[in-house]
Amino acid sequence: REGSRFALPVAGNPPAQKKPWDFTWTEEIMGMAVAGFSVFAFRGLYGLIPALLAVALSVINGYLAVQFIRIFRKRDLRVQRFQLKRSRQVTPAGRWAVLILAAWFVFGAHSFLMQYQRFDGHRYLSRIPVGLDDLLTGAIEPNLTADDHANIERALRRFQFADRFGILGVLDVKSGLALGNLLKGDLDSAEKFLRQAYELNPQAIADLLRNFLLMQDRQKEAAAIR
Repeated sequence: REGSRFALPVAGNPPAQKKPWDFTWTEEIMGMAVAGFSVFAFRGLYGLIPALLAVALSVINGYLAVQFIRIFRKRDLRVQRFQLKRSRQVTPAGRWAVLILAAWFVFGAHSFLMQYQRFDGHRYLSRIPVGLDDLLTGAIEPNLTADDHANIERALRRFQFADRFGILGVLDVKSGLALGNLLKGDLDSAEKFLRQAYELNPQAIADLLRNFLLMQDRQKEAAAIR
């Protein structure tokens, strides 16, 4: 109606609005890749991090990796209340962020390497048809082939690397070293690593160490193991 104060709505769909996603698709892919590697690095790390916590840390790690790259690529960057970059200049808060995140990612890379060495050592030992329990109880008499000896050497190299450069002692690394040396016939080294494993977890290793000592007719020492 002429003179009406209200206009009728125009037919048709309203113009589409661009959604303000936080990350680009390349950043999403990079974050997911970092998170995937981090799950492997953190799960069971030094026997301290359970699976659910490892997943949570990995998601955080993926997010932090994206923000770390943004510090070098963005003109301006603000995360929560922290201004990390302004007019292409990294702020003091940004410098601290770079230092802290770089140290954290070095720790993550180191953890990934230690976990890989541990995993690879067990992979080689799994090809040997005899376990530590079987050897110490005499349930199986090992009949090792040339391939078995090669796998033992490969496993020992992996476990030795993880044991030497790891931040903390790891029970299954010590057990793997004990088994590898026992299969080689190096009883002194096997005992050393069994005792180190016993110090880490007496309940899990007591029977193994006791059987090892009994195997050598060392009854008094075996009786002292609790």
